[in-house]
Amino acid sequence: FARADAHAPALFDSIATAAVARVDAFAPIDLANTAWAFACAHERHGLEHTIVFDVIARQVPSKIHACSPQNMATIAAAFALARREALGVFELIAVEATDRIHEFNAQELALTAWAFVTFLQLDAQLLKALAIAAEWRMGNFKSQDLICTA
Repeated sequence: FARADAHAPALFDSIATAAVARVDAFAPIDLANTAWAFACAHERHGLEHTIVFDVIARQVPSKIHACSPQNMATIAAAFALARREALGVFELIAVEATDRIHEFNAQELALTAWAFVTFLQLDAQLLKALAIAAEWRMGNFKSQDLICTA
């Protein structure tokens, strides 16, 4: 429903309740997709589900090492889009992404850079690693990746 741009507050309330109850069992991709869906619902319809972001943030420390670059980029972008800073999510992603920057593709680099700069999480080591990796992969960047990175 978030991707379809459907305004369904009652449905999102029900999903939020279910997600909060089951978040311990979520894989990193589930955390990323749930965060992104609620960020889109917030951005497009003003729906507030702070508790969803809070419970996702509490899961990040124990699951960050299992996150793919796409999961990390999506979680960072979701928190930035929804304007949510919680329990050091950006700091954890910055450390893990810096250590694993060689695993990031062009889109993941661009989305991560956009998220950190948009939310003014200016981690110097991460930004340096993103810049170097982006230079290496510049030939793989699509126009949207270039825009997000610039």
